[in-house]
Amino acid sequence: MGAILDDAGLRRWCVRAAAALHARRAEIDALNVFPVPDADTGTNLALTLGCALQGCDGPGPFAVLARRMVLEARGSSGAILAQFLAGVGQAAVGEGRRGVDGAGLAAALGSGAAWARAAVAHPVEGTMLTVLDEAARGAAKAASSDGDPSLADVADAAVAAARAALERTPRLLPVLAEAGVVDAGGLGAVLVVEALADEAHGRDLPELPESRVEPPPAASEEGDRMSGTFEVMYTISPRDDGSRAVLSGELTRLGRDVVVAGVDDVWQVHVHTTDPDGAVAVGGRYGAVSRIRTTPLREAGCTNR
Repeated sequence: MGAILDDAGLRRWCVRAAAALHARRAEIDALNVFPVPDADTGTNLALTLGCALQGCDGPGPFAVLARRMVLEARGSSGAILAQFLAGVGQAAVGEGRRGVDGAGLAAALGSGAAWARAAVAHPVEGTMLTVLDEAARGAAKAASSDGDPSLADVADAAVAAARAALERTPRLLPVLAEAGVVDAGGLGAVLVVEALADEAHGRDLPELPESRVEPPPAASEEGDRMSGTFEVMYTISPRDDGSRAVLSGELTRLGRDVVVAGVDDVWQVHVHTTDPDGAVAVGGRYGAVSRIRTTPLREAGCTNR
């Protein structure tokens, strides 16, 4: 039997991805124009993985790390990434499975992409969801080819498809074309898939960078100002896992950019709303709410890209 992606490999993948996201967080932040131009996508992705890994030091079931990623998710991009990785992990090592080979990896990536898309109330094409979907399709195509594709073969195909999808994001999302950029979350997704290929090839494992949560920057002289809208995030210990989609629907009536990620006994909620108290109250009808974060969103001033 060839190489497989098991519990330890999934964790190493996340370390690789965290290091890559940390190294390029400023670049990703600078691309951030959707869903709001708040220049934090790279930071949110890096912190989601970095803080989760720091909170789960040492070996252990990947399910524990997946749960921690949901708890530590920052922003909509972090919640989507956490849900994607949780979905891959469930397909690869959940329910007693010991890991996946090339064909199994393709199926796991498809599961992760589906989990990520299902967490978003109103999926938009030209975002990291598109890149993750295309990575999974590229992996599936490689897995179905003649011969017996290895883990590395399938991961390489996923990388090629993800990179191609990233380049197409401005054609799918006009705001990206207007700004002359690719999607920030999409670039983050490419780095995550590239980290998977590094793991499949057994390349040198980087050091896990330290992750620190820093306060948001003050308003700039270029004219940043408060928009009256808030990013609201909180976790729920749900009474009924089957009601996650119902909660998502309720939140769309209070705001936009709704993401409800979840594994087992914890959900992470994200919404942009002018009624933060109402958004939290809605969540309270579905279980115990904790870890509430309410951040004013800024209206960007003049930007040149």
